[in-house]
Amino acid sequence: MKKFITIVSAVLLSASIVGAQESGFSKFLSHIWFPTEFGYSFPIKKGINPGLVTKLALEWRQHDKDGLFVNAYLDTRYLTYNDIVPVGSNLTDGDMVYDDFLFGVGYRFKISDSFCLAASLHGGLSNGEYHTINPSVTYPGKFSHESIFVNLPVSKATAIIEYYIDPKFCIFLTGAYTQHLSRSPLADNFGEDGSFAVSLGFNAALF
Repeated sequence: MKKFITIVSAVLLSASIVGAQESGFSKFLSHIWFPTEFGYSFPIKKGINPGLVTKLALEWRQHDKDGLFVNAYLDTRYLTYNDIVPVGSNLTDGDMVYDDFLFGVGYRFKISDSFCLAASLHGGLSNGEYHTINPSVTYPGKFSHESIFVNLPVSKATAIIEYYIDPKFCIFLTGAYTQHLSRSPLADNFGEDGSFAVSLGFNAALF
């Protein structure tokens, strides 16, 4: 919940600056949308398996179906790996979760009353969690899983196709590429530290 509150605060602050020229708080709120999506992420590096990705976001739009938009969101990426020894771990097979806190801008193009295209670029921080096995201090001869955390700068480029069921509600398909900007525990070099994702989602206006 704290993560989502942080995202909400970032978007509302940015949107209020961009939309300061508009009169009336209710008019300002009418530009707020809530994108939600689910999909799969496909890492570049061999040995890292595709996994579920989810997204919760808050978005401010200059206009409903065209123009500038600003959004911030939480991407959560779940993945597993095989025959890789992450930095600081002794598990060659395991799982990792990335929480990507992203903020950025984009532009939307109206194709027709029902269809829009959009593109965006985001930057932020990726918080990763994975595990290692260590001897138990409390129970000699036994072992325990311990979490390892890592923070990495991250960027993301996204392309979106939207279909409007209602002027204030749409479903959409996204294609995205996420790149860690410093080496992650699973990658040997910068070129292996990216992933593609395909997602389906829906987006609704606050008012």
